[in-house]
Amino acid sequence: MLPRGVLACKALWAAGQAMLRSAARVEAPRAAAVEPLRQHSGTIVHVELGPLCRDPLDCSALLSAVHAVHLRSLALGAHPSVFALCAGVLPHLSALEALDLLGNAIPCDWDSTRGVAAAAPLLRSLHVGTRRRSRVPSNAEDEELLGLPAGTITALASATRLSILGLVAAWDSITEALLRNARGLQHLSIHLAYLTTKKVEELVAALRTLPRLAELHLVLANIMLLFDPDSDGADWIDNGVWDFACTPPLAGLPLRSLTIQGAVGLPPDWRQLTGLRELRVVSDPEYRDVFVGDDAPDACFRWGDQPAPGLTALSRLEVKGIMPAVAVAASLPALRVLRDIKGASTPFVLGGDTAAARLPDRLLSLLARFERGDAPALFCYRDAEQGQLQASAAMPARFGRLLYVLREPGSGSTAGCGSARGSSCATSPAGKAAAAVEEPAGSPGAPPALVGYLDGSTQPLAQLQELLVGLYMPHLLSTAIASWPEQLAQDWAAGAQGFASALVEAAHVQRGRTQLFVPLEELSDPTAAARQRELVQRLEQQLLRWTQQIRTLLDRYGSREGPGLSGRPGTGGGSTHEEGPLGEVAFWRGRTADLGSLRDQLEGARLGRVLRVLEAAKSPHLPAFLALRGSIAAEAEQAASNLAFLTALEQPCAALAAAAPPALAGVLPPVLDVLRMVWTLSPHYNTPDQMTGLLRQVSSAVLARCRATLDLPAIFEGRGLASAAAALEECCAAAAAWWALYGEAAARVSTALPARPWAFDAAAIFAHVEAFVQRCRDLQELCAAQQQFGCGPQLTSVLSGGKAVEVARALAEVQQAFAQQMGRLQGLGYNVLDVRCTQWYQDMAAFRGAVRDLEQMLGNILGGAAGQASSLAARLDIIQAFAQATTRDGLRKAVEARMSEWHGQFVDELAAVKRAFEGIKAELPLRMALPQHAGRVAVLRGLLRRIERTWDHLAGMAGHLPAVPRAAESAAAYEALHMGLQQSVSTLNNQWYASVPGDIASHMNVNLLQQDKTAGGLLRVALSPQLHAALEEAFLFSRQRLGVPPAVSELLQERPRLRSLWVSAVQVCRAYNAVLGSLSAEDRRLCRDRIRFLDRRVLPGVNKLTWASPKHQADFYHKDALRCCKDVAAAAAELQAVSAAVASTCALFREALLARVERKRLYDLADWEARQAAHQAATCARMGEAYSALRASQVSLYRRFAADSEEVQQEWLAFLRRADAQLLDALTACVRRSLHEVARALQGEHRGAEVSPVFVLSVVLDTNSRVELKPTLQQLYDTVHATCKGAVAALEGLPRLLPEVLAGCAAAGPLPACLREVEAPPSFVEVVGGSEEAVTKQMQAVTAGISGIVEKVQQLLSFHEKKYMTALWQTECTAYMRRYERANKPVSSFVADIQKYLDLKEEVLSEDSASNVRWLRLDASLLKQQLVTLCDGWVDAFQGLLTNLASRQLAGLTAELAGHIAELTGKPPPQPGQAAAGEAGVGQQDGGEASGSGQGAGSGTEPGDAGEGEAAAEAQGTDPSAPAQPQRTRRQAFDELEALHGRLQAQREELQERIGACQEKYEALVQLQAGIPDEELAGVDALPGLWADFVGALDAVPARLRQLWDA
Repeated sequence: MLPRGVLACKALWAAGQAMLRSAARVEAPRAAAVEPLRQHSGTIVHVELGPLCRDPLDCSALLSAVHAVHLRSLALGAHPSVFALCAGVLPHLSALEALDLLGNAIPCDWDSTRGVAAAAPLLRSLHVGTRRRSRVPSNAEDEELLGLPAGTITALASATRLSILGLVAAWDSITEALLRNARGLQHLSIHLAYLTTKKVEELVAALRTLPRLAELHLVLANIMLLFDPDSDGADWIDNGVWDFACTPPLAGLPLRSLTIQGAVGLPPDWRQLTGLRELRVVSDPEYRDVFVGDDAPDACFRWGDQPAPGLTALSRLEVKGIMPAVAVAASLPALRVLRDIKGASTPFVLGGDTAAARLPDRLLSLLARFERGDAPALFCYRDAEQGQLQASAAMPARFGRLLYVLREPGSGSTAGCGSARGSSCATSPAGKAAAAVEEPAGSPGAPPALVGYLDGSTQPLAQLQELLVGLYMPHLLSTAIASWPEQLAQDWAAGAQGFASALVEAAHVQRGRTQLFVPLEELSDPTAAARQRELVQRLEQQLLRWTQQIRTLLDRYGSREGPGLSGRPGTGGGSTHEEGPLGEVAFWRGRTADLGSLRDQLEGARLGRVLRVLEAAKSPHLPAFLALRGSIAAEAEQAASNLAFLTALEQPCAALAAAAPPALAGVLPPVLDVLRMVWTLSPHYNTPDQMTGLLRQVSSAVLARCRATLDLPAIFEGRGLASAAAALEECCAAAAAWWALYGEAAARVSTALPARPWAFDAAAIFAHVEAFVQRCRDLQELCAAQQQFGCGPQLTSVLSGGKAVEVARALAEVQQAFAQQMGRLQGLGYNVLDVRCTQWYQDMAAFRGAVRDLEQMLGNILGGAAGQASSLAARLDIIQAFAQATTRDGLRKAVEARMSEWHGQFVDELAAVKRAFEGIKAELPLRMALPQHAGRVAVLRGLLRRIERTWDHLAGMAGHLPAVPRAAESAAAYEALHMGLQQSVSTLNNQWYASVPGDIASHMNVNLLQQDKTAGGLLRVALSPQLHAALEEAFLFSRQRLGVPPAVSELLQERPRLRSLWVSAVQVCRAYNAVLGSLSAEDRRLCRDRIRFLDRRVLPGVNKLTWASPKHQADFYHKDALRCCKDVAAAAAELQAVSAAVASTCALFREALLARVERKRLYDLADWEARQAAHQAATCARMGEAYSALRASQVSLYRRFAADSEEVQQEWLAFLRRADAQLLDALTACVRRSLHEVARALQGEHRGAEVSPVFVLSVVLDTNSRVELKPTLQQLYDTVHATCKGAVAALEGLPRLLPEVLAGCAAAGPLPACLREVEAPPSFVEVVGGSEEAVTKQMQAVTAGISGIVEKVQQLLSFHEKKYMTALWQTECTAYMRRYERANKPVSSFVADIQKYLDLKEEVLSEDSASNVRWLRLDASLLKQQLVTLCDGWVDAFQGLLTNLASRQLAGLTAELAGHIAELTGKPPPQPGQAAAGEAGVGQQDGGEASGSGQGAGSGTEPGDAGEGEAAAEAQGTDPSAPAQPQRTRRQAFDELEALHGRLQAQREELQERIGACQEKYEALVQLQAGIPDEELAGVDALPGLWADFVGALDAVPARLRQLWDA
């Protein structure tokens, strides 16, 4: 150590840089401190001069000894004179980033020391303090704060990179200005004293101007107390007065960290600091009673009880003083650490919603289970990831540190687990294992079997080795094994020794070491041990394991032929290759240590005892082991030698590993020098393969340093392409420098050692270097492509023309396609800088192909964008934008082609300008309203500007455009045309100058105006053409700064006055001509008096005033003439308005329709009358309104002419008569059009033209059975004629205009005699109604139209009447049905007649419901309904007759068959009230049959059937009405039955035909869908059954007859 406080160096090792940095602190200057500083001048980056350094010369020597380029931080706490001297050194500290001026050096004048201003642009951190001893005698030990020096703002004006600022000063304007200027501040520490309310507001306002402020350390004190935040309490002052300081409001500041010191509380709005993450409050609660006064509210030093949920980001809270309430702390959702920095309490780790951490609940339940004996083990551990305390009954898979409590199964309570003995197991011989407890298991209060802890960061095999070899095996071998049986002890020893050997070997292999396990046997007597066969066998087995371990080690080291081939033992083959030469050094250092350790083990005493026992036992395996032990010694010596030489590579290779690519050329020569030394002097490390491998590792180190500087994600993402391309170029240069340096070193070796040159295979050394350089070239191409295709916004901004959007879309598509290619490269699954990966060549080839296609597309886009540009300048902007973006040859050729085309187009533009120049060289075109000479000069100047603008635009881009051969041609054409245009301009000016006459001023005496009598008295401006041309020529030439003759130059001064006078004259001419032009000949006669008055005011400009007249005369004339023109124009406008009103009213009348026929509308008579009446009323109302408005306007107009002359009054009367006649013509046209509208609807536009139906009439069958129209044609005719007459009569509401207007004029005042004697004309109705053209002819046309359809309508009605009358209503239906029934028609006749009327009904329905007869539509729907009703009546009559006949026939047949069946079977139906007569026997049966037969015969419905029954009764000799005889003989019964059978047999066919006829009637009724009752249908269905019963009974009669005969 140096003398007191001379130098204190602290070595810092920067990770990844491998460079030594130092920090020097000098408390008192000594000469001995200069030399150590100079020795470390290249490594010292921080220097601090203490407050005792007051000698300027010593301090200057100390700073001069430090390397100025490396110094980054300087702290000055010395005397002001020292600061003034050191400030002169500051400009030379080019790397200075931090400056600390917290001592007594600040009060000096900053303006006289320019060092701070020179160092300010580099400063990132600045601490400034101004303090001095208090001048108050009672506070002499204290310090007070001063304001900043006046030159602070000027000195720090350029500190734009300042982000950290510390201030210990009084608050004043300089401090405030310093804060406001430091806009980039992120961290601010400010110590202020004696702040008033105003100063507090200024402080907060200054803080709000810092947008990036994230961390604030605020110290507020009313006395100077610089106490440590971690100390306990604060100093007390002597006078007993304490002024408290409150923290100002800070809401709105973007703070992430806030420290408040010295104040008695938080900011009043601290709950609103939502972005705050860390809060540190340092106050003193011990003197809280003193702090509190009458003016101090509690809120300034209390936290309060209100929660603060708004502080969502606050995660750390450190408090010295009043701790917040639990509710406040628990309301902070992100709070993790709450610390009281007053005492020595540890931080509380907070959860999401808890105030402090606690033991997990699961641990308590596990403890209870363990005490009850339910759990055999208990594990408490800290989570390796989150660090939280956990508990489990099973061994966790991952942990940081673990406390375990184990016991044997069946053991008792664990009450003693916390005893001193139990806790002492943590200090067992293994260091991290616990010892077994020897108390008997299961006894009351017995401790667990094992208590200890494990470290999760240590390998499990190493811990297991320590437990087994260091604890259990020695303990068992020394005590427990002696009491075991011999065989058990031998077996356990053999198994335990083998397992321990394998465990030790595996545990040390993980650490890269070879460890031979020596059995734990008693071998003090080799001879006695050699006689134990089992022991010798165990030792021989261990000897074989040792032999195998050594052979494996030698084979592993021997298989490594050279550096970078197989790698370090226990690693992959490429690890040394990746690590470079330092990996080779590390390999030999590890090999030396491993072989040395193995050699020491082989020479150790314990292993020697084993060998002596085996030697005594004459083991056959011992010679082989001894030979291997000699090989280990030789290998260890060789490894030590190689390490001794290769160690020299560490320092230069460390510099190589920390160097950037540009610095590799400076750090590689020392590496090559060491390699030459190794090649020359090393006895073992001197083969070509070894040296080639070592050089290849140097290449790998060079490539590793190059890879470290390349940011592949940034390159693929397109960030920092320029810097990336530069870095790639530096890597290529570094690779080339390495190759060159190797060549130089090889040449020097060949010169120094001709017998042993470096004739190595360069491809083996630099193959990867060449591949890496090619890879860098590929990446450079990739950067260039990204720069070229990433210029979309730049290219889009210069697009123009109608297809700019399409071109921009095409550019976007190209960029998107390129982005897809880049995305494909970015998503590659390998490292692009890994030269061993050959897939890159295929991917890069595909990328190049895609980029070539995209370049072609980009070239086409360039051609399209340039082709559709609006001008040459715009086209040039597009080419220039593409040229700036071009980085590849493909697009560069396209840009050059477009540039050549542009020069050709520019030549064409010059040719077009030349043609225009030749065209205007002789004469100016007529379309240009410019003077000939000056106009041509202006046009030529425009052509000049046209080509100059393009040429200047081209010249401004000369450095950004490619050079093409056609550029010289366009330049020559431009120069020639430019010179020709300038010469022509000069020639034209000279020609005009010579052509101007000398008496040009005499043209000023011409009158202002001139009246053209031939044009109706219109005026025109009488300015001399020569004077006007001369003034215009002179004006244009003077504007172009060309020569003007003196005579014209004098007149040119009068040009503004003449121009104003010309404008006034033009206004007068326009106003006068407008008045005259707006009046017709009749209107001029009506306005005769006013035109005379106007001429008296306007014509002085024609006769008196000239262009040389004074300005006041011209102004008076101008105003007076315009005023008079305005008055006359108003009267003319009113007259024209009335004339227009007459015309519009006439147009309204002429277009109006008093009878309107709507298109495509059908009228019935009622609808026609209603619509026409409504239309006429609306039209008459509009016409009446227009008539009233016209009358009022004419009466109003007369007031202007009421006082005029007699001639004007006569013209007024003529005007009224013309208006009245126009109205009469309009109304006549109105009536004619209205009637013609009706006639055209009835007749069409011409004879034979098609017309649409207008009216609709219904065709009906009247009560007289005639087909007629309803209403009739006569009613239609009367209605239409009434409408036409009403259209004429509607004009009665419009009286004649002339008398009405004159009456209105008379109401305003007396009329002249010519107006009072006017006769009233006839009314409009009389005149129009008597018009043959308007009324008579149109009414005749209407009548003809109606009469023309009468005959056709009658024919149509007669047709309907003749067609249906005979069939439907001529014959009376009821009488016809009676005749039909008497005729007894068959069923087919019924069906035919019914079908006839059904067909007739269908025919009626198929007829059209409406038919048109020109303009009349006949609606036959009512007639059709009537005819259908008649048809339905006939059908119903026929069906009713047929149904009646069928029903009667069905009833007769049913009764007849039932009676016959009863007669034949002899079983008459029982009758009510009739007693069973007779006795049983044939007589009763026969009497029943006879009575049944008689009853059946009497029940027939037909007269023939009844007669037959009476005849039968008479034939039997009985009275039919008399009761049957109760007894008859068998003979009588036989005869009656035989007679009945014969009669019925004869009627059998007739009955069958009658049944068929009945069924046929019903079938016909069913087909006709007549409504038949269900009981009748059931009777029809029962007829076949009755017939079958009748036939059966008839056929059974012969059998009965035989029975009767036999009996």
